[in-house]
Amino acid sequence: MIDPDCFFVCGDVKQSIYQWKGSEPELLLELAERPGVHTCHLNENYRNGSRILDYAKRIIRTTGEIDDSIPMRDTTGIVQETYFDPYTIIS
Repeated sequence: MIDPDCFFVCGDVKQSIYQWKGSEPELLLELAERPGVHTCHLNENYRNGSRILDYAKRIIRTTGEIDDSIPMRDTTGIVQETYFDPYTIIS
């Protein structure tokens, strides 16, 4: 048996990519609600520049979710939108 004082669980329900294979990200949320469980929210983003992160946040906001990530890089990044035509890919 694992001593509950000697382990931790790491996960992000927003990045659950295996639901199609049966994973249940809701289990992380349920675990976080249990007595004696301490939750740490990590919101520092070291991957993206501020412009890229702001662009992603606008997209995420359309789903009703809130992303409170803070950009930690000293770069803004480049966001470039382009027209997408699925028929170009198909033909």
